Amino acid sequence: MAQKRDTETGEVIDCTTCRHYVFHSVVYATCEAFPKGIPVEFLMGDEPHDVPHKAQADRTILWESGASEEADKKYNAQKAIEKRID
Repeated sequence: MAQKRDTETGEVIDCTTCRHYVFHSVVYATCEAFPKGIPVEFLMGDEPHDVPHKAQADRTILWESGASEEADKKYNAQKAIEKRID
C-alpha cells in the first residue's frame, strides 16, 4: 500500500509526523484524538488519519504536520535502544 502524503508539505501522513502524537513505547502511543491509545491500523501506517475515525475522542482532531520536538526525542531514543538490542 502506497503511503499517503500531505499535499502541502509532502510529509507521509502517519503518527510519527503528526503534531498530536505522543510516543510511549514501541507498542503504545497516544495522541489528542486517541488519548487511551492509538488504534493499531494508524500506528502501523495501514490507515492515514486524514479523516475522522469513529473511535476517536475528538472528531475534529486529525493528522497535522509538525511532530513535536519532544515526540521526536522519545521516538529517536527508542529507535536507538532497538538498534542496540538487535
